[in-house]
Parts: sequence; C-alpha cells; structure tokens
Amino acid sequence: MATDEGQGPGPQRPAAVADALEPGAGPLQPRLMRAGALVLGLVVLVGAAFWFFTNTGGCPAALDTGTLVAVGDELALSEDGGLDARPIQWPWGFVTRRLNDGRLAVTDLLGNVKAAEGDHVQLPGGERFSDGPWGVCGDMDTLVE
Repeated sequence: MATDEGQGPGPQRPAAVADALEPGAGPLQPRLMRAGALVLGLVVLVGAAFWFFTNTGGCPAALDTGTLVAVGDELALSEDGGLDARPIQWPWGFVTRRLNDGRLAVTDLLGNVKAAEGDHVQLPGGERFSDGPWGVCGDMDTLVE
C-alpha cells in the first residue's frame, strides 16, 4: 500500500485518502453530488415559486358569463354576440386550438375539450389588471353551463 511521504512520525494515510483531502484534488463524485444537489434544489425552488405565484396569487371570487367567440386564433368572452369581446387568459395547462370542424376550443393539459367557440360559459376568475383580460381560475370542469 502506497503512503504519503514526509508526514513525519505517526500513522500514515494511504495516498488515495491524502489526495482526497487536499484542496482541489480527489475524486469528482462528491463534487458532482453537491453540484447535483444544488441544481435539484434550484429546480425545486423555481418550481415552487412558479406554482405559488400562478396558483396562490388569489383567485378573484367573480364569475363572468357569456359566449365564447373567436378573435383571430384566440377565444374571447362576449356578452352581446361578439360586438364587444373580452380577451381571456386561461390558466396554466389550458390552450386554445382549432377543432376538426374549424371551431376554436379550449383544451386542458390532456387535450380534453373544455369549451368551444359558440358555447355559453360561466368563467370563474377576474381581471388580473384593470382593463385587462379575464383571468380564468377555479374549477374548470364547470365551464359549460
């Protein structure tokens, strides 16, 4: 077994142990594990912050009722048949896409159609900013009346 030289009297450590104890030397595994733990911690922190700010920002206790109308490639909420349509901000995971019949629809993360153009809906949520889009939140399963 190789030993360090020049350590003087007393027990001598194996060379591999001595190398691992020197600053900047030694196996990479402990450093990679610390770096991995740091990256994982940052991912968890960013994910938790994203969830917190998108889900606990307070869901306004309001309902808006109307008909979904197409405005370009987006759905908007109209109370008068489309003359004055309010933009809609769907919650995370919900997207607007075109159906095979040509109508626009809002779908959830799994692709299930929640409501489509022409449907009369009741949307829980509220304005995120004054004169801004209607921010939908709450129980999306009760979209269509």
